Parts: sequence; structure tokens; C-alpha cells
Amino acid sequence: MSDGLVSVWVCCSLAVVIMVTRLVMGRYCKTKWDTGDSLTAIAIACVFIRVAFTHVLIIWETNNIPDDYRETHDFTQREIYEREIGSKFTLVARSFYITL
Repeated sequence: MSDGLVSVWVCCSLAVVIMVTRLVMGRYCKTKWDTGDSLTAIAIACVFIRVAFTHVLIIWETNNIPDDYRETHDFTQREIYEREIGSKFTLVARSFYITL
């Protein structure tokens, strides 16, 4: 597993643990469910969506490659497909990161 993938999973897992702890402590202290709790639940969903897209784009990579590699490497149809999807997933993952 790559370092980037490990760091994404660790950071996002830590964020989810903190947010879930916030929601659980709210119930433990018997406070009413409010807008902040709803936004926290939405943020948890955004984290899971972002992790899913980021996981795929890190494995499949993107079209952001050095020119010398591009000139010397013969890309298969599968590699081209994966890099195209990875590049598109970058936009989705960044959108959910901003939303988060």
C-alpha cells in the first residue's frame, strides 16, 4: 500500500472517529439533535465518499505524469482508461473535500 493511500485512510478515519464521538457524546449527555449534529452526519457521509474516490484515484493514478515518462512509455488501453477515470475522480474527491 502506498504512503499516500495510508495517510488518506488514517486522516479520514481519525476525522470520522472525532465526528462520531461528537455525536455519541451528544446522545450520552442527552442534548437535543440540532443543526450541528445534522451537519456532522453529512460531513461523515462526505468523508466516506471522498475516501472511496481518493482510494481509486491513488491506485489508478491520474493523467498528471512527467513528459519524459509520457514519451517513453507505451500505454495500454487499460492504463489510459484507469488514468482518465482517476483524473475525473480527482475532481469529485476535491469537491467532497471542499464540502467537508
